[in-house]
Amino acid sequence: MLRRPFVALLAPVVFAASCWASSATASAAPKVFVFPVVHHATDANVVPSVSGDSSPSPSTTRTKDLIVGKGKVASAQSTVSVLYLGASYRTGKNFNLAWTKGQPVSFPLNEVIPGFRDGIIGMAVGGRRLIVIPPSQAYGDQSNGPITKNETLTFVVELLGVTNPTPFAFPAVSGGTNFNAAPKVSADTTTAPPTTRYLDLIVGTGAQATSSSTVLVRYLGANYATGAVFNDTWTSGGPISFPLNGVIPGFKIGITGMRVGGRRLIVIPSTQGYGAQANGPITANENLTFIVDLLKVTK
Repeated sequence: MLRRPFVALLAPVVFAASCWASSATASAAPKVFVFPVVHHATDANVVPSVSGDSSPSPSTTRTKDLIVGKGKVASAQSTVSVLYLGASYRTGKNFNLAWTKGQPVSFPLNEVIPGFRDGIIGMAVGGRRLIVIPPSQAYGDQSNGPITKNETLTFVVELLGVTNPTPFAFPAVSGGTNFNAAPKVSADTTTAPPTTRYLDLIVGTGAQATSSSTVLVRYLGANYATGAVFNDTWTSGGPISFPLNGVIPGFKIGITGMRVGGRRLIVIPSTQGYGAQANGPITANENLTFIVDLLKVTK
């Protein structure tokens, strides 16, 4: 699962018969999102579990700290070590349980589903957090093993460790904040990052891309070290559409989580690009730079 982490109440209607009005209003009152019950929520010596919940799913990822940590804080670019359980929000049935003391699971936050990433960001080591993720920030209308399509997910996560990436300077971009103009990227002779890194030049406000989305984009692709452009849809071919599960890992990681109207600078090491295989103008073991404009999300 890890590879590849409201509603406003309506005003009650008043009826002439007060007793009947009270009863009718209560029965007509809409349900609102509530966090599911967590058993052994704060007991460090017992594996927690969650109950199912029939209340409406949240529209965005929601979190609740069960234990507030005091150690290093996780950021969007962190690699984290955690214990966690994942369950169906509706039924409380576990689809994944990785909660063996001394055997944490480690992963970069930029390689997981958007809701899991966003739910862990801001946690401090030693903390335990309840996370509820709507389908739009998980797997959407795609099933994934025991996870059915359009399923809301519940996680309980205990954060054991945080490793932050080596400080990294993104290559310079000109015209980066003008969505209607073609950007340009400079060469960068510094060491490329060990994992895909990205920087939002423009934050979009439209539909959000998930790891299983099909997207329509404009993009520029260049050699990280030299700045030489190998593909530019601004000058040839126009926007291109593709499923994110059909591209190189770093491109998928870099676009996941973007919103329509956004522009993102993405730097991809060769290990998450084409590796030791050349691909047209892209040489073997080449680090790549992309600038991507997200125009549409269709899934």
